[in-house]
Amino acid sequence: MLAWYRRGRAKGVRADVIETVVRNDKILVGLSIFDEASSQSTSRTPRWQILTVRSGLIVDIRGFEDRDTPFCQHDLRHLRYPPIPQ
Repeated sequence: MLAWYRRGRAKGVRADVIETVVRNDKILVGLSIFDEASSQSTSRTPRWQILTVRSGLIVDIRGFEDRDTPFCQHDLRHLRYPPIPQ
């Protein structure tokens, strides 16, 4: 997993954390992805991850392209907030 992140970083890919939500053993992380190396595009791409934590360690990471799917699949529905402005 760390090698995958290192390869992206070496290519100029960066991410800002735009939100976090914690519920039991799940952490939702909202990210804004951008390419520092690209002079052609300054757009950002939103992505979300659900991290599963056991005994203080991350044991699973799931990625999502939309915000609603992780909320519904991981019983975070009651924590749904309005979309974050881009």
